[in-house]
Amino acid sequence: MQYNWIDKPFRSKCLKVELSSFSSNDIAYLFRSMSPIPLEAVDFHAIHRFAPRLDANQIWRASLQLQLEDVESTDTFLAFLEDHALTSNVNQEEVAQVSLDDLYGIEEVRRQLEINLIVPMERGDLVEEYKISPKRGVLLYGPPGTGKTTIGRALAHRLGSKFFLLDGTVISGTQQFYYEIRRIFAQAKANAPSILFIDDCDLLFENATETGLYRYLLTILDGLESKSNEQVTIMLTAMNIGSLPPALIRSGRVELWLETKLPDLSARTRIVQAQLDGLKLALEDEEAESFAAQAEGLTGSDLKRVMTDARNLHAYHLAKELPLERPIHYYEKALQQLLDHRRQLAEAPAFTAAHRPGRTK
Repeated sequence: MQYNWIDKPFRSKCLKVELSSFSSNDIAYLFRSMSPIPLEAVDFHAIHRFAPRLDANQIWRASLQLQLEDVESTDTFLAFLEDHALTSNVNQEEVAQVSLDDLYGIEEVRRQLEINLIVPMERGDLVEEYKISPKRGVLLYGPPGTGKTTIGRALAHRLGSKFFLLDGTVISGTQQFYYEIRRIFAQAKANAPSILFIDDCDLLFENATETGLYRYLLTILDGLESKSNEQVTIMLTAMNIGSLPPALIRSGRVELWLETKLPDLSARTRIVQAQLDGLKLALEDEEAESFAAQAEGLTGSDLKRVMTDARNLHAYHLAKELPLERPIHYYEKALQQLLDHRRQLAEAPAFTAAHRPGRTK
């Protein structure tokens, strides 16, 4: 418990008492005392491993709902706690449904996340027996569209109440963003083991001053060394690590670096085939691979956009009763449209400068 807000003369004379977290026996006693239904089949050692920081208020509020739920087994009780006691700041119903298995071309990133985050957070039995722990600082970096934010969405669904998001909406949405960050971090700490996911941190920090956001975050990262915070993982995403403050990513604060790269031919083919699954505008296997080969340099996000554009063009031809083409032609036209658009964007600065009002020849 922190007493920095108390004046120094008062601190020097007051008695400070810090209460320890509840043990598994404490949690079992409180739930069974407050619960209107018997919970004899619930393994409260497993409950404590999953949520070691449950407090009396959370237990009391959850107990009020127990009579409405069938939660007598350990698994159903854990699911109940996620809904009624442990709350994330992310509404999963508003997050696009995606799994880590849906991400192609970054298999090593997925494997490292399983090793260093997911297993230590999901397998409390292994944590207890083998003393494993999640990494405290993780950096995901790579070009736009290579899956960094999608990894966050997948983790949000996978980890539920263990996942907390800090993005531009927190920083720009309030002038009291320091308070908001503290509040979110306190929630993550209360639900530990947990992840605090900071998306596009290079954009958030690009205008930071000496007393800005990144220096405030440094204090949080340094605080992860303390025992009370050791089960909170800070996960950062960045497109350009060169724009990150050196102090933020120095050794010791970010323990795991994971690069999301552009998908190779094999990964692009799998993305195309996954997008084609169940669609009427289908391609033969050879056509799908040929199309994926033409899409060299595109990200998974680019490919999904192109295939959506192809379906829109096909639907337009149907609606206007125009002559229909082979499916591959719609995909190739949509790809060419994206490439043309990128060329225009690349030429835009020169075009704008040449047509700027007041320019003298």
